[in-house]
Amino acid sequence: SPDTPAATIRAGTLPEQELVVGTLANIAEKASHLQPPAITVVGEVVGMQAQLTPSGGHLVWQNSLAQLLRI
Repeated sequence: SPDTPAATIRAGTLPEQELVVGTLANIAEKASHLQPPAITVVGEVVGMQAQLTPSGGHLVWQNSLAQLLRI
């Protein structure tokens, strides 16, 4: 579905990490400015970002996401 959540993470777990959140319908356009390395995550796990980072830090979410996906 075009409304499926998606997130693209550039330089995950590094100080220069960038995160772009959208849907399958718009993630390519929203993340087009990001330079490699980057990974795109698709599905409801994208919505867990707020639950895993109450302080707003993307690093905690990224590490928790890696554990969820068993990367």
